[in-house]
Amino acid sequence: MIAIPTIALIRQYGSGRSLEVFGITLMSGFEGEEITWMTDLGGLLHGELGWTLLALIVGHIVMAILHRKLTHHDVLTRMAG
Repeated sequence: MIAIPTIALIRQYGSGRSLEVFGITLMSGFEGEEITWMTDLGGLLHGELGWTLLALIVGHIVMAILHRKLTHHDVLTRMAG
């Protein structure tokens, strides 16, 4: 959950483009050529880690539902608070 946005920020900085979120500039862009190792790292890992995180989230949800059906414990209510 920390690695995916960190790698995305490294890729964004390495590309030389600025990053603005809700009108606030988080990283200013730069002129010149991009930093290859930063953009390569982002291209290599960002997508795969994102899909891995999605699979873990879906698996967690499925297992919570199965736990409720198989053991008749109200896990979802306890998780929701």
